[in-house]
Amino acid sequence: MNDLKYIIFRIGTAKMYWYKACVFNGMLVHAGIAAEHVKEDAYEVHSAGFCKVSINGYPMVKCWGESESLKVKSDPSFDEQVITETLFNLTKF
Repeated sequence: MNDLKYIIFRIGTAKMYWYKACVFNGMLVHAGIAAEHVKEDAYEVHSAGFCKVSINGYPMVKCWGESESLKVKSDPSFDEQVITETLFNLTKF
């Protein structure tokens, strides 16, 4: 079994922006996925790494590591929140 990978994108302008996650198969390369999104001027890579998503009554997301191809690290606490919001439309409290 391979781990999932993710990228957190900052989307918008300097005055108005938000964050969204892209979670994908661990066999793919971060830089390849990012290249498809960053073509849009409003997308910027914030962080990236590996994650595990489990649902056992409530969705749980665990993030760690870094992307060697993008040369960015994960921000586990923030990334877990963004992935939870993106995938499940839930806000962690």
